[in-house]
Amino acid sequence: MSLVLDGHWFRIHIHRIETERLWTLEVIDALGRSTAWLDAFETAQDARDAALNALESEGPDAFMRRHIVTEHESASRSAS
Repeated sequence: MSLVLDGHWFRIHIHRIETERLWTLEVIDALGRSTAWLDAFETAQDARDAALNALESEGPDAFMRRHIVTEHESASRSAS
């Protein structure tokens, strides 16, 4: 899935290995910088929602400064 937020392009990658139950999430900006969640998600929709919520709440600049695997705050967001 691709989207443009505040004029910045992002691609959301949601993966699941065929033999695994949980989904992984990565957001990549136009320059190829990646933010990957260490959390895994029960469904692809949960992963998509986490990415969209993080992009909206943190803004695109937060993702453009990151380019490492990070423990994201998706768990605390879903609990609230």
